[in-house]
Amino acid sequence: VSAEYSAARLYKAAEYSAETEADFLEMLRACGEAEVKHRDGSGWTVLMQMARYNDWPEAAAAVIERGCDVNAVTGTKDCVGWNAPDFTICKDTALHYAAQRDRHKTVKVLLKNGADPNIRNIFPNGWGSTPLHNAAARGHEKTVKALLDREDNRAYANIKDDRCSRTDLVLRRVCGKFPDQIAVANGFSETANYIREKRQSDPPLFHYWQWN
Repeated sequence: VSAEYSAARLYKAAEYSAETEADFLEMLRACGEAEVKHRDGSGWTVLMQMARYNDWPEAAAAVIERGCDVNAVTGTKDCVGWNAPDFTICKDTALHYAAQRDRHKTVKVLLKNGADPNIRNIFPNGWGSTPLHNAAARGHEKTVKALLDREDNRAYANIKDDRCSRTDLVLRRVCGKFPDQIAVANGFSETANYIREKRQSDPPLFHYWQWN
């Protein structure tokens, strides 16, 4: 059985064939390193598939431990026409998918294992969204809180300049809007208020001048 075939089975298990997290973990134990690290023709990993369809934190941690790239991005060379000079940076990470689908337990696991919350996907108009934009746009409050909780986020550990790096998580615009503005536009005022309260109560993370 080829590694590619086994990887395809693992992808399907993450999407629908594994009924429980325990079922998936049992299948994972039978897979080798090549299957776990495999990326398909569009750049997808089993971690992305899992983040999109299930909130299985233990399984996500196990896949990462086995070598799956937590910051891998989707995309094909066709994305070059989308203002992306390198196809490897043109779309989404596992954290994007987890945030979009409100997999807040998985979000915490991804962040603890080095997922970069500042990676933006690329849209045809040149603006990209961070995982926080994805969560805010859908009013996923638990996921928004997970993304803004520095205690759970090892990605902050190596950031030395609060002003230029930590604020990127919230302040990068998508289609000209901040995450709180997108939440308001979509009718999720409570989510927007949490983001705004966070910027006021946590000075090391947010700086007022960057919100003006």
